[in-house]
Amino acid sequence: MVWDGDLYAGTLPPICALTGEATSGLQPVRFRTTPSWVVLLIFLGIVPFIVAWLLTQRVAGGVVPMSPRAMRRLHDRRRRAVLVFLAVPAVFIVAGLASAPFSATVPTVVSVVGFITTLAAIPACMMWYSAATLRGFVEEPNPWGRWVRLWNVDPTFAAAVQRMYEQRSQAFGRSPFPPTPGVPPPWRPAPPAAIS
Repeated sequence: MVWDGDLYAGTLPPICALTGEATSGLQPVRFRTTPSWVVLLIFLGIVPFIVAWLLTQRVAGGVVPMSPRAMRRLHDRRRRAVLVFLAVPAVFIVAGLASAPFSATVPTVVSVVGFITTLAAIPACMMWYSAATLRGFVEEPNPWGRWVRLWNVDPTFAAAVQRMYEQRSQAFGRSPFPPTPGVPPPWRPAPPAAIS
């Protein structure tokens, strides 16, 4: 878990979140989380669903350390997903046009199959791309900010973040990481005692 203040300020350890190698590169990120009950509002209509989705989402953003190699890998993966998404309907359009002179029903069948395949390609491409990207779940807020639970991070990065929070907690004499949501960040010093 990462405190959103560290995410926003860019004070996470300089280790790539995806590859675990030392880096000075930073990648902007934005994580959005919506409560799961909002999905049930789709049965009441699209407008209540969209309104609830917009009003209840929790957002955290900032920068995460990322190496040039990891950024290239993400850009390549995004480019391939877009190419597959564009190629699937193009193949079926060409097949439908090529089969038109031979039969009257084949283009209809090809277009229906192409439409269904294109609809299936959308989530498939999105899942394939998101399997390699950094994902985060924004916890419920508390008076000191929000915690963001990260997925798809390298174990080296996770260990460095844990060490960072342990060092901060030892410096200020508070409980070590992992913190629980609703508890103040462990590195916030207690207010100074009044001098009498």
